[in-house]
Amino acid sequence: MKRFIILFLVLVLSFSMTACVPSQNDDTGPDNSEVVITDKYLMRDGITDYVIVIPEESNAMENVASEEFVSIFKESTGYNMQVIKDTGLTFDQTKKYISIGNTTLIEQANMQVPEKAKGVNAYTIQTIGDSIFCVGG
Repeated sequence: MKRFIILFLVLVLSFSMTACVPSQNDDTGPDNSEVVITDKYLMRDGITDYVIVIPEESNAMENVASEEFVSIFKESTGYNMQVIKDTGLTFDQTKKYISIGNTTLIEQANMQVPEKAKGVNAYTIQTIGDSIFCVGG
């Protein structure tokens, strides 16, 4: 479980850094998936518009993942990111959510979770609009 959380945090922070620097290499990830360079940032000029969203009935792993993300993000940037429950939220392509776990936003965004991401210690990280979704088994 801890390995999943740490890997998730590293990937999300890497996502924010790769958006800042143009790639000098080919545009494929470690699994030969396409890497897309964008003009999007998790944080810019010391602030972020992103909030972390967890399910209303979050489990222990989702709680730990969000707490670890907040802790590492604050340690890296000095910014204390807000964590909110998904109750009453509506997905919108322009909203800046970091969705951790099985939130209501997944269904609203029509996110397809690959079968290989549903196993033990498996996960997927996807962006839809301006939001980042992290879901796993």
